[in-house]
Amino acid sequence: MPTEVIMPKVDMDMSAGTVTAWHVQDGQRVEKSAPLFDIETDKASMEIESPAAGVLRLASSRTGVKVPIGCAVGWIFADGEPQGPLPEASVSEPAPDPAASGQDAAAPPRAAHAPHARNRPGKVRASPLAKRLAREAGILIETLAGTAARGRVVRRDVEAAIAAAADASAAAPLPNPGKPDRAGRPVPLRGIRRDTAFRMAESKRRAPHFHVRCGIRIDSLEALLRELNAALAPTRLEAGVPDLVAKACALALEAVPEANQVWAGDRILRMRAADIVLTVPSGGGRLAPVIRDAGSKSVAAIAMERQELEAAARSGGLKPEDCIGGALAMADYRVGGATSAGAVLEPPRSSILAIGAEFEEPMPNGSGVLQVARSMVAELGVDHRALDGGTGARLLGVIKRNLEAPACLLI
Repeated sequence: MPTEVIMPKVDMDMSAGTVTAWHVQDGQRVEKSAPLFDIETDKASMEIESPAAGVLRLASSRTGVKVPIGCAVGWIFADGEPQGPLPEASVSEPAPDPAASGQDAAAPPRAAHAPHARNRPGKVRASPLAKRLAREAGILIETLAGTAARGRVVRRDVEAAIAAAADASAAAPLPNPGKPDRAGRPVPLRGIRRDTAFRMAESKRRAPHFHVRCGIRIDSLEALLRELNAALAPTRLEAGVPDLVAKACALALEAVPEANQVWAGDRILRMRAADIVLTVPSGGGRLAPVIRDAGSKSVAAIAMERQELEAAARSGGLKPEDCIGGALAMADYRVGGATSAGAVLEPPRSSILAIGAEFEEPMPNGSGVLQVARSMVAELGVDHRALDGGTGARLLGVIKRNLEAPACLLI
């Protein structure tokens, strides 16, 4: 039997991946663990290795196609194995991305399998999860064509309808301000940026956000950073404020373990380690690699890992495991000069800390005399399903304490 090559599930929220390139063409031989094809998800671009050695036969060699997880994209026949007709699954190709294929984005998406008859009003066959998702999205489930047995509507049908609605909204013409030369120029929206936009809209709609904010005096933090970088000078490694903030956040999660958890639909999951999620720019949007066990790492180790992850994000070299896990994310708005910002949660993370640019302000010292102090604003966005207000406030308070007395970050 040939070895089936499937679209892998590389993170807990992934429902499909887009094939962006094939390293081996149909009919060519491939070695086990050799690069086989590249995929793009809403979090990363990554290279998928061959699960076996032999001759590759593809279900489709097209790129820019969104493939559901678990769906076969090809088969590898062992040397000497008769190839014959391809397995039945190759008959049904996944529907192409409307933006990539040029088809009308408002048209209903083609299902990966032939749908059964559409449900009649008052006669709905649907899973409980599908009903809940449709209700939350404001979709009449009676209007959906089920792809499961006997026309039953399941989760993938509702998600396809939500995606189609998002496509239709994105494809709607921009208002014409009156002059043809002033009309907006459409910019293709696909890949990581498109998926991120959809996920952020879903997060804002479904996750009940609340935000807590505080000012943090950073004179001692900046002094510590100067001393640390002077000691690191021979290694040519330079740490930054985000590295100290990441360490402070990890220690805060260890001190407030009930904040180190995520909402998982029907339950809450408590994380075992203090992982910190970065939000870093890439060519197609923003990615979210993870610094694992940041509380147990030195600031220098965090700085080195952060720089490696940022370089991998820019080059498209992030691995699937680089972007999995973590309950708390960081967003750095200092480069743009913003002094404060309220970042949007990226599911499944339950909190995100946004730090603003440093500024000077008058502040009384212990004797009541005003002096110029260096400060920054930190704002914590929280998913109220996973954390309550008191827990979020306590977490931010510990982060503030760690940053204003930064000697604890070197222990």
